Amino acid sequence: MDFTDRQTDIINIILSKEKANLSEIRSLLTENISIPTLNRELDKLIYHKIIQKIGRGRTKAYALSPMNN
Repeated sequence: MDFTDRQTDIINIILSKEKANLSEIRSLLTENISIPTLNRELDKLIYHKIIQKIGRGRTKAYALSPMNN
């Protein structure tokens, strides 16, 4: 899978923190994007098994999928 610059930035943020929640990712991105747009990007990375969700609701975070560690 070829990653967009934004997806690469998201992956690098998660890599640097081991896991990150939505607000952490959004605040560390170099461009200002909406929450729905960020959710779509995260969903694409989850679909391709690059990252995984950890937890639910307000405690939800994102981490690299085990096969990508």
